[in-house]
Amino acid sequence: MEGINMKSMVRVAILGVTLLLMAGCGRMGDVQSQSKEGDSSAASQAHSGGKGSASSCEAGEPLEISAAETAFDKECLAAPADKAFKVTFNNKDSFGHSFAVYDKEGGEQLFRGEIFRGPKELVNDIPALPAGSYHFQCDVHPFVMQGALKVS
Repeated sequence: MEGINMKSMVRVAILGVTLLLMAGCGRMGDVQSQSKEGDSSAASQAHSGGKGSASSCEAGEPLEISAAETAFDKECLAAPADKAFKVTFNNKDSFGHSFAVYDKEGGEQLFRGEIFRGPKELVNDIPALPAGSYHFQCDVHPFVMQGALKVS
């Protein structure tokens, strides 16, 4: 009987630690619950004009984004259409992150940046993209590190 109680206590402890770690990942729970409730994603909300939306992005040079504490410092980037561009990615964390571009969240990958540990900065050469709204994310942490890319 004691063995069963000990196993149960260990399982409960592991579950508790897992939940605490997930809670510490910022908005991960929010994004996952939105997805489960039928909203297509945080990125589709961004495309509809919400916080970090592609429609509210302003073009700027140079394009720079940073990662710290498993979060991007920007939810939106703007780039020129039909012209290759560079995105400087500054990983301030001591663990791996990347910068990748997709046609939409969960869609076709259009650019895949290197996964690297920080602190380090890397310049990504993004190929020319037609005008439109795109999705960017860290492929290591796609549920918590993502945003909209406006190309016009």
